[in-house]
Amino acid sequence: MKELQYRLDVKKLHRDESARSLRLNDVGRVRLRTTVGLLAHECRLNRQTGGFILIDEIRNGPSAPE
Repeated sequence: MKELQYRLDVKKLHRDESARSLRLNDVGRVRLRTTVGLLAHECRLNRQTGGFILIDEIRNGPSAPE
């Protein structure tokens, strides 16, 4: 992850811009830098390719920076 812009409090719909990490099942906006391109659509346009989970290959589980 290059930058965490905010974590979303889904109960209050509040953007926590002071957040420094995302935990399991957190929702947030991040900026990524990858070595290969990723294909995704806006979720409202196509739910099948508009939502994704990043997997940590080393831990073999969902990826969330600590």
